[in-house]
Amino acid sequence: KIREALQRTLEGHQRQILGTLTVEELYKDRKAFSVEVRNHVKKDLAEMGFGLASYVVQKIDDSNEYMASLGVTQTALVKRQAAEGRAKNESEARKQVALYKADADQAEAIEFKRAHVAVNQQKEEE
Repeated sequence: KIREALQRTLEGHQRQILGTLTVEELYKDRKAFSVEVRNHVKKDLAEMGFGLASYVVQKIDDSNEYMASLGVTQTALVKRQAAEGRAKNESEARKQVALYKADADQAEAIEFKRAHVAVNQQKEEE
């Protein structure tokens, strides 16, 4: 009976707090949910002569697999953002390489032109 009373107390507070949260809030911040349950249940348990040593949410799921779908959506979003970031960085790197190569080619052309002019001047002086 004691175990059932403790379980009903915990479950009642869980339901009360769950009623104030969206599924997304619960999914994203389990720790906040745990803290809320712990804070709400502490007084009731103390009045019953018990204390709560720890309270951890290990798993959150539902029969319609909505929670699992949130995880899939979040994973897909993160993967997409990573692919976009990688592509953007690779594109920027290719642009920088092309700029450096163009600068080097231009410097080489200028030096080639100077050398050519110097050779022509030397030929004219001879």
